[in-house]
Amino acid sequence: YSENELIVTVPMVLSVSPNPVKAGTNLTITGENFDLATYVIMDALGDEKPIAKANFVSQSATEIVVKVPDDNKDGKVAVIAASFQGTITTAVLNMVVPTEVAVAPTTIKNGQSITISGKDVDLVSAVIFGGGAEGVITSSSATQLVVNTPDNAVTGDVRLHTRAGKEIAAGNVTFVSPVITSFTPLELKPNNNLTITGQNMDLVEEVIFTGEMKGNIVSATETQMVVTVPV
Repeated sequence: YSENELIVTVPMVLSVSPNPVKAGTNLTITGENFDLATYVIMDALGDEKPIAKANFVSQSATEIVVKVPDDNKDGKVAVIAASFQGTITTAVLNMVVPTEVAVAPTTIKNGQSITISGKDVDLVSAVIFGGGAEGVITSSSATQLVVNTPDNAVTGDVRLHTRAGKEIAAGNVTFVSPVITSFTPLELKPNNNLTITGQNMDLVEEVIFTGEMKGNIVSATETQMVVTVPV
């Protein structure tokens, strides 16, 4: 054996920038001996998303630039050499979340669209309404989302979910309900039609008569519905 130990040089991480960082954008890692690096591991103590050298945006002895995965979560960053040795950041890299979020309109009919405005809302991967119903994102930009509301959503908070596992409260949305103002005729035989007048009648899915019997909906508009009375 040699009298002295062999000291193997490994990449040394000094800092990462920016922090917090937005998913899908570039992260700059500064340090020493980065020409030895073969992997950058995001969330090194969690899900561990390795980025191979071939996928680095750029690399020098003192700096590596990588693109942050869309589903990356908060965590530390490691730079690893071919010997599988390296260093991990002491600070946690945090993921950017949507901020300054607002919803409009706040009173809406099921099936209509809402607009969610804010900063970095393009990070949102799912919009959850009251009752756990998920809306459909029809358009997305950094400052605005347009979301079709689901038919089974109920009044309550709107929650925004990102691929990074973040959840943000966007505000409360009230869903209107059908309102009956009148119906005619007041007396009729079974298997005949009853006309119900009111508001938001196009939202009605079932008409239940005494005895838990369902009528057959013949036609429906926003203000009027025709139902066949069951035997």
